Amino acid sequence: MMTRSVWCAVLTMALAGCVCPSAERTDASCRHGDVCVCEACAKDPIFGRWAADLPDEKFDPAVWFAFSRDGGGRMHCSMFWRWGILQYPEAISYVNGVFAFRQPLKGPPANLKGANRYLQRRETHFKWFYCSLVDDNRLKVEMKDLNYWAQPIPGTKPDLGSFVCTRIPAPGPAPDLDKCVYGQPIDLLANGLADWDEVQKAKPLLNQWSFKDGVLSTAHKLTPEGGWVAGCNLRTKKADFGDCKISFDFRLPKFSNSGVWLRGNYEINICDSYGWAIDNRNSGVLCGLLEPLVSAERKFGEWQHIDCWFVNRHCTIVLNGKVTMDNAPVYGITGGAMTSDVNALGPI
Repeated sequence: MMTRSVWCAVLTMALAGCVCPSAERTDASCRHGDVCVCEACAKDPIFGRWAADLPDEKFDPAVWFAFSRDGGGRMHCSMFWRWGILQYPEAISYVNGVFAFRQPLKGPPANLKGANRYLQRRETHFKWFYCSLVDDNRLKVEMKDLNYWAQPIPGTKPDLGSFVCTRIPAPGPAPDLDKCVYGQPIDLLANGLADWDEVQKAKPLLNQWSFKDGVLSTAHKLTPEGGWVAGCNLRTKKADFGDCKISFDFRLPKFSNSGVWLRGNYEINICDSYGWAIDNRNSGVLCGLLEPLVSAERKFGEWQHIDCWFVNRHCTIVLNGKVTMDNAPVYGITGGAMTSDVNALGPI
């Protein structure tokens, strides 16, 4: 990724909380990927959004779940599990106060390649989640390594541990961006690399970043096989950004994927997505949460521009002069967040 003319204006406007505007929604399209808790869900406190920082994960610990029930009684579930995009688990059930679902854990053993489908399902590992209320604002999640039908797999210890989630507060009301009061602008590149640190990961990655002629860039080296050598991410040393407007230019090589993080928790995706069908991984959206309103990407190798307002957990993004997110409510963090706390201050 290459960037230039990056600056950030911190907002000083304070906004009050609100009641979710989707509270009356009970139709069959009520899914937690894009709407808040509907009226049917509100009758049982287990329905809603829940988040946690996994206790045994020092890096990228944040996860969140969303449970809902449509007007026809059908259960819905979505989740972010540390990295990636919004996922929709399988085999969702809600029985005796326990919300259960499964995600593939690992494939069948190699010696089962020619086995029948039933046998592969019996021996394939799935991570099963069993979620139950501790109280109205805490949810216990137990994880087990079981087969397709939630049965133990011979020779496998099923217990994968447990953790407790807290309820995610709803976003505040949609802000009027014309009434935002800005603080003093901050030029994030005024001092080159001096104001930036490496993002620490479990496995140290090569720092390939440089700064020249006002441009922050990374030129990934190639392996002998022709693949990319993974490089580290950067973060600002200043770690108390909150609501803000951020503007930056970027240029990407072919097949690349990168991003700019707000508060360490919300990734504006930037990637070589020119010509893609509209998807929640296109450039110019919060990665994995919502699809862009329009495709506004340019071809790889061309300079592009983003203006982004993140205010009161609502996001507006303008990519190359076109609005790709329009004051959209943000119900949770994106994959790979530094923390599951949706209101936490953090770095860029």
